[in-house]
Amino acid sequence: EKLSFSFFLSKAVKQSGNVVPGKQTFTFELVDDKGRTPAAYGIDIDAITVSTDGVGLFDTEVKGTVDFDKVIAVSTDGLWQWYVGANSSSDAYYYCTFTLKENNGGATGWTYSNEQYIVEIRYYPQTNLSNEHVIACLADMNGTSQNGAFFTNNYSATSAPESNLIRD
Repeated sequence: EKLSFSFFLSKAVKQSGNVVPGKQTFTFELVDDKGRTPAAYGIDIDAITVSTDGVGLFDTEVKGTVDFDKVIAVSTDGLWQWYVGANSSSDAYYYCTFTLKENNGGATGWTYSNEQYIVEIRYYPQTNLSNEHVIACLADMNGTSQNGAFFTNNYSATSAPESNLIRD
């Protein structure tokens, strides 16, 4: 059985030149400290993209699933770690940690965000107190919890004003 999780990602587009940004799709990646993707952990996740059109704030929900059988299979490889908190009957889970960052697509006129976030996927097995479930926890790179990931890109393209064009 696959269990679903999600987290939110926001892209702010700012304009510093005199040309309004057009449609653009920005892509993001999740990798662990050894460059492995969520698939190595038995996690299926949608492509992480945000499509924008103009200046403003654009949101997306990143969705994924975890298959418990895959978690157990790869946990023996040391990929999923086991955590037991102070209340071991309700605060015990498998987890894996990734860094979320934006890919620099190199589009002309764009300055890409260099923000990064920690995304921890937690799998809670079924206990007497709760059903099995999965959650995604986000934090900034200092470890401070976040409600979502926020990235800002700037569009600085300029064009000559109409009055400065040379006419025949």
